[in-house]
Amino acid sequence: MDFAGVSVADAVVIGAGHNGLVAANLLADAGWDVVVLEAGAAPGGAIRSAEVAAPAT
Repeated sequence: MDFAGVSVADAVVIGAGHNGLVAANLLADAGWDVVVLEAGAAPGGAIRSAEVAAPAT
């Protein structure tokens, strides 16, 4: 929706972790306009991967 130049979503999902992204996807599939807000620099929540040791040379 658009009111006087301001975009309005049908749903706002707080958090781009696994559950937030699944919820947003289900709502979008149902035709809702969805906005996902995430405080972190990247989506994923507690599910992240990182290299913890230098690769063997």
